Amino acid sequence: MSIKTGLVLGVSWLSARALILTAAGFGGGLFLITIAFDGRQQLLVEMLDRYTFSGAILVALALIYLGLQEPAFAAPKSAGKRGRLGYFLGFLPCPFCMAALAFSVIIMAPLLRVGVPALGRNTAVFFTLMVIAVAFGSKRLIRVTRWSPAAIFNQLLFFTGVLTLAFALTIPNFVQAMAMPSCPVAIASPRWLALVLLGFSGLGLFGYLQNQINFAKGRDHR
Repeated sequence: MSIKTGLVLGVSWLSARALILTAAGFGGGLFLITIAFDGRQQLLVEMLDRYTFSGAILVALALIYLGLQEPAFAAPKSAGKRGRLGYFLGFLPCPFCMAALAFSVIIMAPLLRVGVPALGRNTAVFFTLMVIAVAFGSKRLIRVTRWSPAAIFNQLLFFTGVLTLAFALTIPNFVQAMAMPSCPVAIASPRWLALVLLGFSGLGLFGYLQNQINFAKGRDHR
């Protein structure tokens, strides 16, 4: 998540100071989420279960929409306060990813025998430093190579949006199917199984031969 967030900030119009402050704000937000839900894991799980599907659909549609746009990466000097707010909201990382990362910190802290605040602080600092490093690295790469971010990121956003939409519509069904009680199929008689397989094989062979005969007749008519 830090790599994705860093790439988004790296192709933005933010100055170096604003970029560092934005990354620090994201790291601080992650730390606050971890502290807020410490001891409330069940509430966090219920929120993720309830809103992940609808959130994934919205994120997928947003990514597809952004992938079809021709963005301008210059600073929005002519935009008003509402326009600037829209630009800043576009930098925000996925809230469900932030919540899932905070949940991972809460779960891993007892296993590592450290306090949740300590692990949350270290994770937030590491997340912030990673975002800053990736952002400055991508800015430097764009300046050196002089390539347009839209030429690559638009296609990547569109592909990610389609993939996210497909996963959101299929993975919950697989999870529900795996959670349903099941039992192995009992074969009452091996003879009946052999007869069924023989019947299917015969039908397949009959269809293949009929298709070859029709193909040969059509070739002769030509």
